[in-house]
This record gives sequence, structure tokens and C-alpha cells, in this order.
Amino acid sequence: DPDAGAVGDLVLQIRDLRQQIRALGQSATDQFEALLSEEQAGRLNAVRRAARLQPVIPAFRLLHLLRD
Repeated sequence: DPDAGAVGDLVLQIRDLRQQIRALGQSATDQFEALLSEEQAGRLNAVRRAARLQPVIPAFRLLHLLRD
């Protein structure tokens, strides 16, 4: 039988590690973006917008609203 206290401690440790990983990832992203020129940053933002729109593309194709 698992020790409920030990399991709880592990769950909290996992949560804390995930938060640390997210913070490190955000820091790395911020540092990377700081290296970009204005033009490069604009292109990166365009790619990010396109990535958010990507899930709707099949619906647009189905309705013949996109030209290949």
C-alpha cells in the first residue's frame, strides 16, 4: 500500500519542478527574443500567429475558401 503522505509529497515536488521548468523555458525564450532584430521578431510573431490559426485550415479547405 502506498504511503499517502509520500505520494502527496511527490505530487507537490512534481508541481514545483513543472513550475521551475516553465520559468526556465520562459527565460530562455525571452533571452532568445532579445537577440532578434526587429525584422526577425516580426517574422517570429507572424509564425506564432500562423501556428494559432493552423487548426482551422482544414475547415477552410473543406469549404473551398483556400486556394492551393
